[in-house]
Amino acid sequence: MLACPDLKRTRKLADTYDFSMVVDETIAHAVKFYFLPFADVVISNLTKIFSGECNVMGGGAILNPEGRHYQGLKRAFDASHEDNHRARDVMFMGRNSRNFVVQIQRINENVKVICEILRAHPLVKEVYYRKYSPTRRMMVTAAPTGGYGGLLLFTFQQKEHAIPFFRSDRDCERPESRGQLPLDFALYMCFSHNLGSWIGWRRLECRQICCALALESRM
Repeated sequence: MLACPDLKRTRKLADTYDFSMVVDETIAHAVKFYFLPFADVVISNLTKIFSGECNVMGGGAILNPEGRHYQGLKRAFDASHEDNHRARDVMFMGRNSRNFVVQIQRINENVKVICEILRAHPLVKEVYYRKYSPTRRMMVTAAPTGGYGGLLLFTFQQKEHAIPFFRSDRDCERPESRGQLPLDFALYMCFSHNLGSWIGWRRLECRQICCALALESRM
């Protein structure tokens, strides 16, 4: 659930077999984790939490200058780069991201409150969140004060509990993570089409809800 591969082991494989390692940090971004020491390229969707207001789209890539493939990647990026950003888009992206770190801290606090409520609720079987993961000690990339982010997953005791919850939760957007607005969606519903074996391997159930908390006011 919300799994991530072993970055140290993957880095060793990349060095052994000479391939470039690319890490997408869109959800677990640089405020919470340091990915660059392990990756040749770190990419991020700047439309989501970094901006979050749905009035501009963009993405970013950071090349690791210490990586063995840096020179080749830099030449490829320079050769294919197109400066096609509109000035107004750049202006809005900069404005939206000014409170980025503060927003992340607020999201972390919101998730902490929600997790405490869910873990104590009799209708909830289990909450999947990195703070409670037995493997969190392996998070060698974690920043000391970065928190664990706004994405969590929880499982109801019965399917009959999950369905009315999902239908009645009208305050959340679906299913795109927009950063400043909350969302929830039923994982089984998203992945149920022609993916039966994949669902079983990932242990997904129709009782599960995935939530991305945002900048809600504290309860």
